[in-house]
Amino acid sequence: MKPLLLLLVGGLFCASALAGTAEEGVKRLEIVWAANDSGDIGEEKFIRASKEIADRHGIALITPVMKRAKEWKGEEGLIYALMIALLPREDATRELKKYQQKEGTPEAIWAGEYLTEFEADDVEEVVKRLRQEKP
Repeated sequence: MKPLLLLLVGGLFCASALAGTAEEGVKRLEIVWAANDSGDIGEEKFIRASKEIADRHGIALITPVMKRAKEWKGEEGLIYALMIALLPREDATRELKKYQQKEGTPEAIWAGEYLTEFEADDVEEVVKRLRQEKP
């Protein structure tokens, strides 16, 4: 019985650690954005940080981003659009559509915005370029 309990507790600990890691990734992107002198989402340093964070943390990033949606008054959430677009498309779309079902909430609005941003020319161009690069 003890090994099973340890396995369950260990699994819960690992799951919470991963959630914290995604949260840290989102915070890191915010720090890179704050240091962005040009204020341009197209700045290469910001693009590289978005890719690195998306590659490292994957789909788990959507939850901490959506938690922030409740606090936004304007377009603050756009800084995450590229990072979310760099996630595996099928998985990201599935997760965002779950949030979209919470009609009338900030999460639903931003989920729709991120799904729209997948098709934006500038986002598509950057995503295509980064996916063609060799790691």
